[in-house]
Amino acid sequence: MDAVVALGNTGSLKPSTMNYTPALKRSKFFFGFAYVDYQYGGKPELVDDVDPIPSWVRELEQRLVERNIMPPDFVEQTVVNMYHEAGSGLGVHQGKFHSRIHDHNDYLFIDSRDLFERPIYSLRLFSDSVLSFGCKGLGMVLRKQAVPLYRGAITIMEHYAANKTKHCVRPADIHRKSSSVLMRKIQPKAKQILERNRTHHQTDNSPAKPTAAPPPTHETEEVDVE
Repeated sequence: MDAVVALGNTGSLKPSTMNYTPALKRSKFFFGFAYVDYQYGGKPELVDDVDPIPSWVRELEQRLVERNIMPPDFVEQTVVNMYHEAGSGLGVHQGKFHSRIHDHNDYLFIDSRDLFERPIYSLRLFSDSVLSFGCKGLGMVLRKQAVPLYRGAITIMEHYAANKTKHCVRPADIHRKSSSVLMRKIQPKAKQILERNRTHHQTDNSPAKPTAAPPPTHETEEVDVE
């Protein structure tokens, strides 16, 4: 995971792959697909201007498939959250449609059902943390339910937890460097919309067809016949 951060810091990844939020002391990496979130009522949409899913994620996926934890050919998008130090956090979000909570940098995170199938898998690395539900208040100090996220544990989120209640990782629950690897499958309709938008964009930016030249005018040359 430190190697992923190093690649981002040295500019070895595509610009859209890495997103660093200073206020949260967190780096986020998108692989396979990312998403565009619209602030005023629009639904989020996929973008694919990010790096492909790394081989180490494919190895992790294979291990989960072999243990009957994950179905084959599931992972189409991966997000790596890197919490660099104590007090890092992940803003409140909900999977019903989309959500965005504003800081001077955005808490950009979406579990939209319009984009992602259920369940959502995640792996906790480096240190333990807590996934909190029903979070509210300054610093997300108030919550209704808490689920421990032990180092090395796989969390599977679906149904009510994924769709009906807000969840977060509170800064108070990050005590040292920590990381999560989220693995999702893309909704077929979301990929269709992406392809349609790409085709539309290519059409809009295609060079104008040259105007057909008028047919040549053939002048008849008079020839003296003896």
